[in-house]
Amino acid sequence: MPRKRYITIPQPRPAMEARIMLALRAGPLTMQQLDARFGGMVHMGGLISHGLVVSERNGPVGLNAVEYGLTEAGRAACPRWRDLCKPESGLDGAPA
Repeated sequence: MPRKRYITIPQPRPAMEARIMLALRAGPLTMQQLDARFGGMVHMGGLISHGLVVSERNGPVGLNAVEYGLTEAGRAACPRWRDLCKPESGLDGAPA
């Protein structure tokens, strides 16, 4: 009997979503600016569906016309930068 093959779909990592939220905390950004900053690994659907990020259309139809910004819930849920920099395990000698 042949083995089942599963197709894995890459999902955005929670750390990446946190970094996107930190970038949006400074102010609204377009998708082109987000792609330039994060190397094209930006998936906004999850953040928008959870109500953390809002998209606004400014100008003509196109990729650069949509600006993304944090909602009030997104600002409240946004982690601090030092929380992202904490080591998750004490393997490097620093306390976890």
